[in-house]
Amino acid sequence: MTMYESRELFGGAMKCHIGKEWGDVSTIRQVPDHQECFQQHLGNATIDNNGALLVIEILERQKDITDDDAASYFFYDLADSNGSNENTFQSKNMLAKDQQDIPMMVKDRTICLGTGIQKIAMGRDTDIQGNSRQDQQQEIKYVQVDICVFRLKHVDTDLVLTVSKPIVGPANSSTSSSLNDVVVVDDLSFTEPFERAVSTFQVLDWGLFG
Repeated sequence: MTMYESRELFGGAMKCHIGKEWGDVSTIRQVPDHQECFQQHLGNATIDNNGALLVIEILERQKDITDDDAASYFFYDLADSNGSNENTFQSKNMLAKDQQDIPMMVKDRTICLGTGIQKIAMGRDTDIQGNSRQDQQQEIKYVQVDICVFRLKHVDTDLVLTVSKPIVGPANSSTSSSLNDVVVVDDLSFTEPFERAVSTFQVLDWGLFG
């Protein structure tokens, strides 16, 4: 059973519940100032590419993107950053508990939710000598990506929270060559770490937004 604890984010300006075994990625590599990033430790080991990843980003509000399209927009933007050209996505209306119970926000906000699968080639783009690995076979993983976009109009911000979790089992075997072999996206449920983070998310210091 996962044990959760309240974690401060962005110097204490925000907080949410994150699993105790999740490590702060900034302790092992540089994380941009507009992001907080935590990764699951597997078997109490070091941070591992097979562990789920939680990322919280403070982004400029995309005024041309409607609320209905916001979760999809940021999901596919992330897919593009991951180099994933095979993806499937479904918007969802609410968590297991209604979004009105989320304590973090003022009234002038919209919460947009969705989940999907991305097919991602894992590993570095270059080897240790700096040579391109584009011609080398890389490990392919199918990753479930849960996404929540907090649209904060009064501070002109889209706050994006994602949990990315590699799918364990046949989905990541060499015999799974397409998303049709992985899972029916309509059957996907949000992961527990995602629901816990979103449902406990709070902004404590709005001065962070300027």
